[in-house]
Formats: sequence, structure tokens, C-alpha cells
Amino acid sequence: MELKMIEHNLPAKTNNGLVRKKNQLTVDKWKVSSSKNLPNYRKLPAHVFIRQLSNAIPSDHQKIRHWLSNRALFNFIREHTILKFHLSQLQIEQDYWQHLIQMVTPAIQWLSEMPKNITKHNSINWDYPRSQRNLQHRQQLINNKIREAEYRLNKHLEEKNHYYGIAKEYIINFSVDTMDIAISTLIDHDLKKSKQFFDNKKSILPFDIREVELVKQFYSLNPNEQQKCFAQQIWRKHSRYNKRKITFTLKPWLQSNFTFEKKPQSTLQTKPSYQTDTIKIKSEYNIISYDIQTDHITENIEFATNTTKTNETNIKQIIQTRIQNIERRAEQILKMASKNEP
Repeated sequence: MELKMIEHNLPAKTNNGLVRKKNQLTVDKWKVSSSKNLPNYRKLPAHVFIRQLSNAIPSDHQKIRHWLSNRALFNFIREHTILKFHLSQLQIEQDYWQHLIQMVTPAIQWLSEMPKNITKHNSINWDYPRSQRNLQHRQQLINNKIREAEYRLNKHLEEKNHYYGIAKEYIINFSVDTMDIAISTLIDHDLKKSKQFFDNKKSILPFDIREVELVKQFYSLNPNEQQKCFAQQIWRKHSRYNKRKITFTLKPWLQSNFTFEKKPQSTLQTKPSYQTDTIKIKSEYNIISYDIQTDHITENIEFATNTTKTNETNIKQIIQTRIQNIERRAEQILKMASKNEP
């Protein structure tokens, strides 16, 4: 049984070697893409866009609806709103990448020198570029998009005086300031989720950086193979447990039929039962929970004798600190989710 992935389609190879798309649930990737919930003003019916823009200033609701009844002014205002919204969205993303560059540079330098599978083997949450070059490339892409968006907006604003001048002449009580405030208010409102998305990513970033720092400290002590296997096993166990905890806390609908992937039981069955899959998922979660509760027994394992007592103590301390960081990261995600619930 496989959990479906909500936000990404990852390629997977079939038996004949061809690549197909395979759905999985990225339990830890609670960070849904910020662009998925953004409005598309261009595709909105005219009456819907007018209603949303006029509702931005309730006291001037009727005035704005009347102004936008002018087709030429409506087309200009909608295009202006689209261009300004796009620029504002890019600026939010640019701020995130600037923050990322300031924070992750030391971690990226170490990761770029290590094997690519270091994050997988040590269950490191690293949803960011792994080299300074890639990080700067991503930032440059955003900067280029912003320059293009600014150019298009400024080009469009060259027509502002023309359309607003006509509006003042033919539309009674038309106010440039009121219209500009309405547009800005609507954009700010519709970008709240996007801003929250990147704020959430910023708040999780310190935990992810700490993960890399602790793993780096662990390997700097030159652990033997037994110590490496032990650390990777217990980190993987705690990571899986906390991912399951996030899943069952934030997404109870995972237990509904559309969240599980299984072979149809019958070609005649139109509504298959997924009760068995739900029980399996719950059982796996309970087993992991039990293992976590008994970890204090496992942690008493005796390391190989070719390490000093001090070195062994430091290794155990790093392992325990990393476990605490994994748990605090999960708590932070749950805390943010509770605040963001509608």
C-alpha cells in the first residue's frame, strides 16, 4: 500500500525501464505550493472580479461597481491588478530567497562536499538547493522575473493617466485614490496565504539547518560503522514517527478512500472499501509509537571498544540532541497548522 502524494508527482521507472509518474503522499511536505491557491483574475468572470474589487472597500462598494461598469476602464483596471499582483507575489518570494541565502550558506557548503545520499541515509529534512551555485541561480531567476514584471507594470502604467483622465471626465465622482486603495487592498488580501506559506518555511528553516549542523558534528567525531548504523536507524525511526504524527493530526481525511492507493478488488465494484488499508496505516503508526517509547532501552547499546569514553558520550549526546530537534520541528509544524486553520 502506498500513500498518495498531494503536491508533487515523482517519476518512477516501470519494469520496461520507461518513466511513469507515481503518486505518493509527502507526509513531511506539509508546505503546499504557494501558487496553487492564488487567484487568477484574468479567468474570473467580469461580475466576480467587480464584486471582489468593490468589496475591498465596503463603504465605496456601490461607487466602485458603478465605475467598473465602464468597459474600457474595467479592462484597464483588471490588467493593472493582474500585473501588480504578479509583481507583489514575486517580491514575497524574493524576500524568502534572500533570507534563505543568509541562513543556509554554511550548511550548503558542507552538504555540497558530502555524498548526495547523506540526507537520505541520515533522514535529514532538506527541501532546499544543495549548492551555493544552485541557490544563487534560483535567486537570479526570481530577480529576472521581478525585473520583467516591473517593466510590464510600468509600461502599462503609461496608459494610467489616459484612462483615469477619461474616467474623471465621464464618470461622476471617480476617485483615483479610492481605486488604487481598492486594488492594493484586494491584492494584500489575496496574497495572505502566499505570505503565510513563505513565513512558515522561514520558521521551519532553523530546525532544518540545525539537523545538518548536528549530523556534521556527528561525522566530525569519526564514528565507526556500528555507531553510524545505530544513529541512522534511530533518527529514521523518530523521523518516521513524527511524520506520521503530523499526518494523523493534520490530515484525518487521509483515512478516506481517495487517500489510499490499492488495486481494485473487483471490476464490478464501484465503491471499494479501504478499511483494511486504514487499519494497516494505524497499525504502522502504533508500532512506531511503541518503538519510540522503548528507545531508552535501545539507546543503552554498547558501542565498539575502539572509541574513547569521551567520544562515545559526545556521539550519544549528538544523537539525543538530534532526536529533540526532530520532535521540536514536528511540534512547530503542528503549532503553525493550528494557527492557520480557517
